[in-house]
Amino acid sequence: MKVSTGELLREIEELQNKYFAAPSPVYQMLFDGKMTRRQLQEFAGQFSVFPLYNHGYHGRLYVICPDYRWRSRIAEITYEEGTGRLFAGGVSHHELYIRFGEAVGISREQLYRWPLCPEAVGYMNWFSNICGRSFIEGASAHMLAGESVGLTVYAQVAEALRKHYGLTLEEVRFWTVHAVADVDHTDIGRQLLDDFARTEEDQQSVLRAVEDSHRMYRCLDEGTYRAVLAVG
Repeated sequence: MKVSTGELLREIEELQNKYFAAPSPVYQMLFDGKMTRRQLQEFAGQFSVFPLYNHGYHGRLYVICPDYRWRSRIAEITYEEGTGRLFAGGVSHHELYIRFGEAVGISREQLYRWPLCPEAVGYMNWFSNICGRSFIEGASAHMLAGESVGLTVYAQVAEALRKHYGLTLEEVRFWTVHAVADVDHTDIGRQLLDDFARTEEDQQSVLRAVEDSHRMYRCLDEGTYRAVLAVG
């Protein structure tokens, strides 16, 4: 049975709480300051699947959007990621991440050539696919699930990087800026439900996309954790 948007959001929150109840092991390791410098580099390399290749996610979502009004909203997100002119003082989000990589000892060239674990490769392909396959599924996976991770985790990552690993506020700017930007991105996702989750089938698609997104993100975390442990 179709429910109200408010009830749908409550169901989404319940799904997300299953995954946010406790940090995954790789994040707990980071938060506790237990990564070596080399392990921190490995974490940064694996996480690059988001900031360095985000155009392959947001871009596909923009193209598939069936409503010109919402295409303009998606364009704002894509514009911010690519230019940083809304939240990052004109520095693109991928550039902020490259600077973070440099701060932990990874050159620009190394970051783009980083050997991704199988889970990271699988995540990239899954995320790109869902963002170009169905707008309601892609928007749900990206803006309701994916961006919510930033709201709950990125500020903690920034704090841990400064406290345990000696990074400056400027060097962790990717994480602090993204935490702020993701509030806006997630709000857009919620608004989309009113316009696009019109039937019970639509709403079930939303819930599946959100849960699948969190499952895939946790799979990526597990692969990253194994990659981090492997480098010692």
